Amino acid sequence: MPSPSSVPVVAPSFAPASAASARTPFAGVRCADLTSEPVSWVWEPYLARGKLAVLDGDPGTGKSFFTIDLACRITTGAPMPGSKLNTKPANVLLLNAEDDARDTIRPRVLAAGGDPARVRLFAAPGIGLERIPTFPMDFSALEAAIYETEAALVVIDPMTAFFPADMGAFNPSICIALLPFSALAASTGACILLVRHLRKSGGASAIYRGVGSIGIMGAVRTGLMLARHPDDLELRVLTLSKTNIGPPAPSLGFRLCRKEPTGETIVNWTGPVDMTADDLFGADVPLRAGQRSRERAVEWLKKFLEDGPRRATEVHEGATAAGIAERTLRRVKAIVGVKSEAVKLDGKLEWRWRLPKTFDAEERAKLKDIDRYLKLKRDEGRLETDRRIAELQAQTAIEIAHIQKGAGPPITSPVPSASLLHPVRSVVSPTRKPPATKPPVPADPDAPPG
Repeated sequence: MPSPSSVPVVAPSFAPASAASARTPFAGVRCADLTSEPVSWVWEPYLARGKLAVLDGDPGTGKSFFTIDLACRITTGAPMPGSKLNTKPANVLLLNAEDDARDTIRPRVLAAGGDPARVRLFAAPGIGLERIPTFPMDFSALEAAIYETEAALVVIDPMTAFFPADMGAFNPSICIALLPFSALAASTGACILLVRHLRKSGGASAIYRGVGSIGIMGAVRTGLMLARHPDDLELRVLTLSKTNIGPPAPSLGFRLCRKEPTGETIVNWTGPVDMTADDLFGADVPLRAGQRSRERAVEWLKKFLEDGPRRATEVHEGATAAGIAERTLRRVKAIVGVKSEAVKLDGKLEWRWRLPKTFDAEERAKLKDIDRYLKLKRDEGRLETDRRIAELQAQTAIEIAHIQKGAGPPITSPVPSASLLHPVRSVVSPTRKPPATKPPVPADPDAPPG
């Protein structure tokens, strides 16, 4: 069987087709002669069998950990993230140009609980290869390996390391080079996952962020993107940026954790995250991402508490199910003004969250009347204070004048002027009587001690 890469690419001709050309393999097939088949999935609706897919993400976000986690689940038949269904164990083929097979890949496979007998390393540092495979030159070798292993998933990480420099990811010819890969995936039933890094600058849409020609995104059937959550940098968010073969899918979060006693890093999936690929990778990121995330969380929290107080544990569980990060929930709690109250039920103390008290029109009118009354009393208090200060200043001036004349301080203060409403006795007057003391108030027998 000739290698698909060895077949020359011929430009299409728009000349009228002759009778002889109608008998060529390119004559086409009627839809009526075909049998419909459902899409077969490796991980529904993120990765499909027999299709190309791409995973985009910045270095250090956990792309390799993610692909190892998926590979291990496939080899053991464990449920995929977001699913509870077990699957039939299958083989995986890995092409990795960056991680060493002995000190990195194999320990990670074991830590993630995968079956190392079902993980085939086609290319990786540490397995004794003289060179890294290059496509399309080594395409036939890859084709033979996929047929031999019957791999359900093939990971090429990163894709730019396996193509020559003159056919880099920025070259439009890379799209032509991917055509044989699409045909290989369809003929073998394997999902071929291409891993890419991101551009330094963003675009209006997330699909433009991956390194290379936009034709790469056009060639794949599903596109995945991985990034850190803007409100929780330790939380990774996997989003579906593109799909041609299935419905939109929720974004999923995971954290990288240490597994004891080996200390190897593994993936711990946390559940749905209420963010889209454009939230994480579109224009004005990460400011827009965090803002959109908090706006949606505010609306969710208001709706969750609109029927009355809820237990704090219920709020946290509901937020997790809605894809709201813990840190985002704490932030929007302060934004909304949610109150926490300790309630004792059946001898147990539990915390409840409630929305801040709201008032209807009548209650708001009463509150306005109360505010006006309090303002009036405050104004009256300031006037009374000003009056008393003026009287004391006048009395002090009279006393100073008497002392300067050698007459001694006056016994009583003079009658205030007509502008003062009430006379005040001098604070130094010897005739001033001490204030009457009020009888003590008896203690409340039901009051708590202290």
